[in-house]
Order: sequence, then structure tokens, then C-alpha cells
Amino acid sequence: MLRILRLIAGVILVLIGLFALVTPLTPGAFVGLIGLEMLGFGFLIPKKVRDLLKKCGLPMPKPPREYEAP
Repeated sequence: MLRILRLIAGVILVLIGLFALVTPLTPGAFVGLIGLEMLGFGFLIPKKVRDLLKKCGLPMPKPPREYEAP
């Protein structure tokens, strides 16, 4: 259930970001990048930064099983 809600929220944020990108009066195109991050594309937080935060002891969400490296 949580995965479905995260997917829906990610898609909605990407659509809002695309809308903000094409309208000149809304400076909120970064919302699309946040939506892509929620969908698991990893644009905002690269793997090196996630590994560094994990090493420091900060909790990071686990990626979905289909994205885990062997």
C-alpha cells in the first residue's frame, strides 16, 4: 500500500513539475525532480552520497527490490 502511494505521489509531483516548467510564472520546476527521486531515479541524491550518509549512521530508505545491485 505504501509503495502504491509513493508511486502515485511521485507521478503527481513529476506532472506538477512539468506544468511548472512550461508556465513562466511558477518557479516550482524542482518539484519534478523530487517526484523522480520518489519514483527511484536517483537524480537528487546520488549513490555516493547515500553511501556516505549510511556510513555516518543516518537512516536512508531502501531502494525497491528491482533496483538493488547484486
